[in-house]
Amino acid sequence: MPPRLTATPEEVAAAVVAAIHRPRDVIYVRRVWRPIMFVLRAVPERVFKRMSRL
Repeated sequence: MPPRLTATPEEVAAAVVAAIHRPRDVIYVRRVWRPIMFVLRAVPERVFKRMSRL
């Protein structure tokens, strides 16, 4: 994966510790994942399942 999409173990650890102090259900270590996941969550399940067959 491109380095821009991946995080180091140290970055993940820092994000987890920060999330513990301000309770959140979901954290994104790299900000680039927030819009990507927003789009994926917006895709209807039926369409999403069809995409895996492509």
